[in-house]
Amino acid sequence: MQAHMQASEPIAAVVTATIGKPSLEQAILSVKNQTIPCKHYVFVDGKQYWKAAKEILDKYPDVIATYLPMNTGQLSFKNSAIFSLAPFTVKEEFIGFLDDDNWFELQHMEEAVRSIQDNEVDYAYSLRNKIFVYGDRHFICQDTVESIGHFKRALPNEIRVDFQDTGVQLVNRMAKGAPLVDASCYVMRKNIAIRVASAWYEGAIVNDRNVLKRLTDINAKSVCVGKYNVNYRTMLDKELITSLMNNLNEDEVLSTLYVFYEEINNQHRRMFGGKFPWEA
Repeated sequence: MQAHMQASEPIAAVVTATIGKPSLEQAILSVKNQTIPCKHYVFVDGKQYWKAAKEILDKYPDVIATYLPMNTGQLSFKNSAIFSLAPFTVKEEFIGFLDDDNWFELQHMEEAVRSIQDNEVDYAYSLRNKIFVYGDRHFICQDTVESIGHFKRALPNEIRVDFQDTGVQLVNRMAKGAPLVDASCYVMRKNIAIRVASAWYEGAIVNDRNVLKRLTDINAKSVCVGKYNVNYRTMLDKELITSLMNNLNEDEVLSTLYVFYEEINNQHRRMFGGKFPWEA
């Protein structure tokens, strides 16, 4: 195992589809700074995005950039075609996926690869932090509810939290859906990534859920790394913000929403007796 980690040639690849968002640079740096060497393959999804992406990619010659002439992500397909193609274009033994608005913690790839090797499984997945963004502000909460893979959510479908000091009540409704591992949380052996490649494209906008279903259908063995090694950006709902601002200022709104999401996590932890099943 240690010999693998010290190999001069990278044994892990990371694949990113991009339309040249400014956040691509943070994604690139997070791969570049991993605690094991990783080869980063970035696919620019359409000629209309070449210029914006090239301004970033030219700063990082170690990144293998491919400029696609047409946009494959339209009509809700997003990164589906590129992630389907990726396993056939890389030579590394392990493949991770990273959206261009997300980024890894430094140890993500090493801990996922080690988990696969030590447990002799086909793929591993990390948990994620959710970065709730509003304008140039944000707050961070761990995702203990959605991208948790095969662990069954213990929460009811509707949760209400009352803030007696402000008179605000917030309601979180969670639809029953297929289990989820966010695309950026997966690391797979290449042979398994090839076997499930079409599931990315067939899944379209819910490609990550579809991939997990396919992995389950073929009885692929997995392990959860158990750490929040992926950072996932999500925009706060503007209508919700606007409605809360009828009673609160911006600071109070963001503080209230942070407490709300943390309370959901706390309730979920209590449902598991104070400790999540993925915690050591």
